[in-house]
Amino acid sequence: MLDAPQELKDPTPETPAAAGAVSTNLLEIIRLLADKAEPLIALFGSTLEQMQKGRAAEARYRVRMTSFAVLIVALMIAVAGGLTYSGKVDGSAFTFLLGTIVGAMLSFILRTVAPPE
Repeated sequence: MLDAPQELKDPTPETPAAAGAVSTNLLEIIRLLADKAEPLIALFGSTLEQMQKGRAAEARYRVRMTSFAVLIVALMIAVAGGLTYSGKVDGSAFTFLLGTIVGAMLSFILRTVAPPE
């Protein structure tokens, strides 16, 4: 932390010369703080950029994973439908499988779109 000059420690200067010294020291402190603020602003800006890039990458990942899951579910339904059509699987089993898959898919999409905090 910066140590304040002796002139700044006394809030009521006794002479006009002391008042001038206080204002000069105050200007030096303001300049010093302004010099230190620029790197902090740059750091804050770069941090925000990195956060935005991370969120964009996360959104792309979610879309890819959701698309892959939908593809797998569609494949499962197509295979089960084909087996049901050929008489290898009963219609009630297909209905149960369809309901289970749709429920799981909706749950997956919900967790993907709005993850729990």
